Amino acid sequence: VYTLTGTINEESFGDMGNKTYTLSELVDIIGSVTEETTVATPESLVAAVAAGGKVKLGMSMTLDEPLILSNDVSLNLNGKTLTGTFREACIKSSGNLSISNGYITNVGGAVLTTGGTLNMTDCKVTMTGSYRENAVEITGKTQAEITGGWYKATGTLAAGEATDWYGIGIVDGTCMVGEYAKIH
Repeated sequence: VYTLTGTINEESFGDMGNKTYTLSELVDIIGSVTEETTVATPESLVAAVAAGGKVKLGMSMTLDEPLILSNDVSLNLNGKTLTGTFREACIKSSGNLSISNGYITNVGGAVLTTGGTLNMTDCKVTMTGSYRENAVEITGKTQAEITGGWYKATGTLAAGEATDWYGIGIVDGTCMVGEYAKIH
């Protein structure tokens, strides 16, 4: 048997009741803790999100291509800005995605989901181009929870075109406020 002391990810084992654990229980506890991978280049960001898990921006960066995610990713923007310069969404996800604490801006959409879950907390998201794109587009039965921040589509269309874009777009009737999407 083993007794745990200290902290992992700022959580004290003392908060777990100062109890004694078997080796298999320890493996379960420690194995379930995933450290954040801090990235400082677009290339390291692409590699980190491809691996999945917790990813933290170490600096603001501009992407050369969209991030395409099919796994579980928790992206801590760390107060930094993730910028795209392309029509497509900066982040396209069909997995479980959490984004927090920072800025995403692109000439096209910023975040597009096609399934899984989306949790966004304290994000500032802007679509700035002249395309019909939502800053955040939730599709494909995505379950979404968005808390804090702001979400803007500020582009300008050519004369006569409809301005049918939104800061948050829920498409195909698959996400409903109260059942699938919560916007605080």
